Amino acid sequence: MILIFCNYYCSSPCHTSHCYKHFSFTCHKHPHHSSHILCLISVFLGILIVNIEIIVLEVNMKKILVPIDGSPASENAAEKAVELAKKYNSEVVFLSVVDTRFTYTYDVGGIISIPMNKPDFTEELVSLQSKILDFYFTKFDSPEIVIKKVVLTGEPHEEIIKYANKEKSELIVMGRRGFSKVRRFFVGSITQRVIADSPCPVLVVSEND
Repeated sequence: MILIFCNYYCSSPCHTSHCYKHFSFTCHKHPHHSSHILCLISVFLGILIVNIEIIVLEVNMKKILVPIDGSPASENAAEKAVELAKKYNSEVVFLSVVDTRFTYTYDVGGIISIPMNKPDFTEELVSLQSKILDFYFTKFDSPEIVIKKVVLTGEPHEEIIKYANKEKSELIVMGRRGFSKVRRFFVGSITQRVIADSPCPVLVVSEND
């Protein structure tokens, strides 16, 4: 939660009382979060005096969830999550979801989706995703933090939200790939849907970060 209060004091002789204007930026969706910054700014008109006080309160971030799809963006997200975990002594969960509705393959025109309903194929993809998470675990493993790996099957956005609710994740860090507008129109953005339904804040990291 970020709160910003701006108080403007009008000291002009023609005014017998102070003028106050308040600007607040609050996370209305998650007002209970303990992590916030208070910025108090006072401006006196006439002789300009600016007083700025910034108070940073304790950040409570015990569990960080990182959805992984193997893209450069998700690798950047994992790196950022581990960086935060070391700073706030958090647990990190690398989560991969095998989409049982579609599988994705590359062709000359980009990524195309193919319906998938064969159990053997699903098991093969689960095994593949496990190996991808093993790579992430090996790369980012550190004695300073706890890292877990989880592979689920289902619709990615729904499984991510379910897991975040069930495990009471306090932050989701995920990558955003630079899809074209046409692809976003037809396929949609998992990241955008997670942001809309997430029970906790979502930090989005691009593939260029």
